[in-house]
Amino acid sequence: MFNLRPFFKYSALGLGVMLASTQAFGALEKGATASLSSEWEDNANRSSFDRESDLVTNVRLDLNAGEDFGKYEYGVLYNMEHRRYANGSFDNTNYLNGTAFINLHLIPQRFFWDNRISSAVTLRNAAEPDIPDNRDQRNSIYTAPRFVVIRSVRDNFSVSANATKIMFREVGQNDNTRVGADAVYSHLFTPLVSGGFSCNGESARFDFEGDYDNYSCYINAGRRINNGNISLAIGKSVLNPEEGEKIDGLVYNARVNWAEENSSFYFTARRNITDTSFGIQLVGFDADFTPIIFNTEVIYLTRRTRAELGGSRTISPVTTLSGYLYWDLDDVEDNPADTTRTGIGFVYARELAGDYRLRFNYRFEKTEFHELPEFQTIDFTSNYRLTLNRSFSRQIDGELFLTAEDRRADAAIDEYEVYGVGASVSYTF
Repeated sequence: MFNLRPFFKYSALGLGVMLASTQAFGALEKGATASLSSEWEDNANRSSFDRESDLVTNVRLDLNAGEDFGKYEYGVLYNMEHRRYANGSFDNTNYLNGTAFINLHLIPQRFFWDNRISSAVTLRNAAEPDIPDNRDQRNSIYTAPRFVVIRSVRDNFSVSANATKIMFREVGQNDNTRVGADAVYSHLFTPLVSGGFSCNGESARFDFEGDYDNYSCYINAGRRINNGNISLAIGKSVLNPEEGEKIDGLVYNARVNWAEENSSFYFTARRNITDTSFGIQLVGFDADFTPIIFNTEVIYLTRRTRAELGGSRTISPVTTLSGYLYWDLDDVEDNPADTTRTGIGFVYARELAGDYRLRFNYRFEKTEFHELPEFQTIDFTSNYRLTLNRSFSRQIDGELFLTAEDRRADAAIDEYEVYGVGASVSYTF
């Protein structure tokens, strides 16, 4: 399967910030992978009182393509999934995840027009289990003309306008349209040190209610280090809602990454002031699970913060161990419904004889949900997955897997256990 995360270097929905350079697509093997998997689960409802077993079948297609033709460049990195429940625990469902774009170079090195569509699966309520009835499909269309005013060896200054349409499949009243403008300046102080500033303004208009205007300015700096990079953007954001008091505060985006032959390390932190339909994006967050975007059912203005620390180590030529820690906070304005998630995970992978591969994934998450000022619930969820994979040829892979999920909560009615066993086969074109 293709890994989406490295290509969301900047916001999947945009705020006038450019998408990561599409040169990365040229380094990838282009193609498509089709897969079919079936898993029997003993508690498909994730319920303590309504346990129902079901056979869950997934048909999935992963697309990966991209190229730079000079006058334009394009990229497609999408997965499309159709999920069926044999015993009818839930309705059959389709999901999309990924991004596709085409960037036009209308005047070489001066005038560009960026266009992008993006899709993500969101969790409507972070206090509820991750089941189809608690998921939503969020799709967006983004377009932005960009003009480079100054371009030299050391300096670059550009201005842009942008428009975004965000659409939800389940909660259509949260659909919204955003228009904005940006100014970005960067300066290369030395071959290793860069800095600059950026300012942007945005107007968000919802189909139902919740309109607001948002203005932000950042100063930023970056430093190349041995085998890695450090970058930091810090500033202030002011959000003016159509109804209610304005919200302002500190916003930032920090990233540290380092890698050598057998080890890698990263740290990412981001804070923004926005609404729950937008939220923290997949910017540099590498924890291998979805959905990472949550609380999209009801629109609130919120301060959202996420920090993540992780890395990997090649223990031997056939063994790799990786792990991560994360913490995120959904601090809703003028509302007690705050959500805090703290988690840890690791992956053990080992190559075996005869083209076999063994992989073990574990993730633990603590969720604190403040429904009322005097009422707080705390849930603890653990996920396990053991996979045995074999490559039958350069194009065909098969795997067997065991899964388990365990949730412990303040209220016994919210607790559940799920065990599953399944198999999958994939074909790469």
